[in-house]
Amino acid sequence: MKALIFAVTTMTASLIPAPPAQAQSGEPTESDILALAERDVARANLPIVEYHQRLGKGDVPPDMLVKLHAARKKGCQPATEAQAWECTVQMEMTVPNGGFRSSTVLLRIARKGDGWAASRLR
Repeated sequence: MKALIFAVTTMTASLIPAPPAQAQSGEPTESDILALAERDVARANLPIVEYHQRLGKGDVPPDMLVKLHAARKKGCQPATEAQAWECTVQMEMTVPNGGFRSSTVLLRIARKGDGWAASRLR
C-alpha cells in the first residue's frame, strides 16, 4: 500500500498542456498541479481497472481505487534549473485499505514541451 501512495504522489513524467494565458517563465498554478495529480492518480488506478476488466467483473468498486480529494499549492520557489520550480503541495486522498491520507510533499515541477512534468523530492 505504501508503494501505491508513493506512486500517486511521485507524479513522474506527468504532462499537461500549459494554459495559453500563462507566461512561459511563470510558476505552475494550483490548477496545473491539480491536473498533474489527477493524471497520476488515473495512472495509478489503471492497472486495477484493467485487471478487474480482464476478470469480467464490470466496474471497479470505488473503495478499490485511489481517490484524489485535493492537491493544494502551498508555495513555489525557483529551482536551480531554468523553468523549474520546487513546490510544496498539500495532497489529500483516500487509498484502498488505507483510508484518508493527507500529507505535504515537495515536488520539482518543470516545463517539458508544452506542459509540465513533476517528480517528488520528499
